[in-house]
Amino acid sequence: ARFRNLNFGIIPQGQSAIGSLTVMENVLLPYSLYNESPDRADEAKELLERLGIAALSDVMPKELSGGELRRMAIARALIRHPKVIFADEPTGDLDDANTEEVFSLLRQEASGGACVFLVTHEPGAERFADDVFRMDAGVLKKP
Repeated sequence: ARFRNLNFGIIPQGQSAIGSLTVMENVLLPYSLYNESPDRADEAKELLERLGIAALSDVMPKELSGGELRRMAIARALIRHPKVIFADEPTGDLDDANTEEVFSLLRQEASGGACVFLVTHEPGAERFADDVFRMDAGVLKKP
């Protein structure tokens, strides 16, 4: 679990908020799991600002929309700048502008050396990718 926390960022398709924690506490959770307490609040705030939910940092997850919950989960997955990011439909609940921002963030992480595995139905996602595969009748194919 520690290795996974240090090296992998996971953006699940479903909601993954811890209901008893604020948005900021959820985002900083990867640091608090092992009693690490580096001051990452500024970095978390920057991520939340970039994702358009900085004003919600002290809000509880039950008060968020589906898209806001999704963006919180993205910030939590990226806060440690993991080496590998698994993103399962990370833009499913988002409008076009937020979808673009999420893909830009993931592209930035990839350009910084992360390996990003993204599963999506979003048209236009290919322009952010280094490599693209398609699933056709259960078979993974290179177009």
